[in-house]
Amino acid sequence: MAPRTNLFPTQHVSVTAAPSSISYQLIAATALFILAILGIILFTIITIQNQKLDSLVIDLAGRQRMLHQRHMKEVILVSQGHQADYMTTRTIAFETLQALLHGGVARVNLQTNRTDIIPSAPSPALIEKLQAQQTLLAEFAQKADTFLQNSSTDSHHTPHLHALLDLTANLHTVADEAVRLYSLQTSSKIQWMIRWELIIGAMVAVLGIFLTRQVLRATRALKEETASRQQSELSLQESEKRYEQIVTTAKEAIITMTSDQHILLFNSAAESLFGLPSPSAKGQPFSQFLSAQSSQWLTQHIHASHSREGQEAMISEKKGLHGRRANGQEFPAEATISSITISDQTFFTIIFRDRSSDVIVPI
Repeated sequence: MAPRTNLFPTQHVSVTAAPSSISYQLIAATALFILAILGIILFTIITIQNQKLDSLVIDLAGRQRMLHQRHMKEVILVSQGHQADYMTTRTIAFETLQALLHGGVARVNLQTNRTDIIPSAPSPALIEKLQAQQTLLAEFAQKADTFLQNSSTDSHHTPHLHALLDLTANLHTVADEAVRLYSLQTSSKIQWMIRWELIIGAMVAVLGIFLTRQVLRATRALKEETASRQQSELSLQESEKRYEQIVTTAKEAIITMTSDQHILLFNSAAESLFGLPSPSAKGQPFSQFLSAQSSQWLTQHIHASHSREGQEAMISEKKGLHGRRANGQEFPAEATISSITISDQTFFTIIFRDRSSDVIVPI
C-alpha cells in the first residue's frame, strides 16, 4: 500500500499481513488431526498383528490336546507291536510347551515344519497351567516308557494303561484350561483395543469439530481482511488521485526523485520551467537541471539526509541556486527540499521556483 504522504510519488507497495493466532491454531489443529488419524492407523495395524499372533498362540495351545491324544495312541500302538514315532510327538509337545512358557521359536506346521516366534505366557495363571501341563507330560512320558518296557502279559500292564489314560485326560483338561485363558486374554485385548479406538475416535471427532470451527473463523477473518484491504485500496486510490491532481495543477515546479537523484515525478509546472515533457524527464538525473555548484549543494543535502537516523522528514530551503533548462539556459532559482525514509528507501521532493525577475547574487 502506498504511503499517504506528498513527499514522494504515489506507488503501490504490497503488504503481507502477519499470520494471525487463528492461522497458528488452524495449523496446530490440522497437525493434531493428522497425527490422531496416523495414530489410529498405526494402532489398528499393531492390534491386527497382535491378534494374528494371539490366534497363532491359541492354535498352538489347542494343538497340545491333539498331541497328547496322538501321543497316547502311538504309545498303545507300539505296545501292541506296531510302528509309531511317539518320540517325535513327545518332543514336539515339550518344545511347544517350552515356547508357550518362555517365548521363542515354535513349530507351527507339523507337515512343513514351518516355525515362528511366539511371545511368552502373558499372565501368572497361564504360566501356572502351562507348568502343570509340563509336569503332567513329564510324568506321562516316564510312565509311558515304563509301560512299553513291560509285556502285555505283565500283571501291571492294565493298571499302567489306565494310569496313562487318566494322565491323558488330565493333560486334556489342563490344555483346555490353557486355551480358555488364552482366549480370555485375547478377548480382553480386543476390548481394550475397542475402548482406545473409541477414545481416539472421540478425540478425532473433537479435533474435527475444532478444525471446522477454526476453518470457518479463518475464512470469516479472511473475508473481513479482504474487505478491509479493498476499502483501504479504494481510499488509497482516492488519496492518490487527489495527490496527483494537487501536484499536477500546482503552479510551482515539483520534482520527486530517489536517493540517487533519478526523477520519479515531474509535474506540469516543472515541464514548463525546464522545457522538457514529464515522460522524457522521468528516470533522468535531476543534476542535469542544475548548475554544477547547485548540483553539488543537492548532493551534499542528500548525503546529510542519509546520515540522519530514523525515518522523520528532513526539510530545508536554499536560495541563490541556478537551474538549467533543457536548452542549456541557466536561470536563478530557489528550492525547498524535503526527504523521508520509508522501508529503508529515501525519497526527495523539491519545490523549485524561478527567480529570474529578482535580483540574485549568484553562488
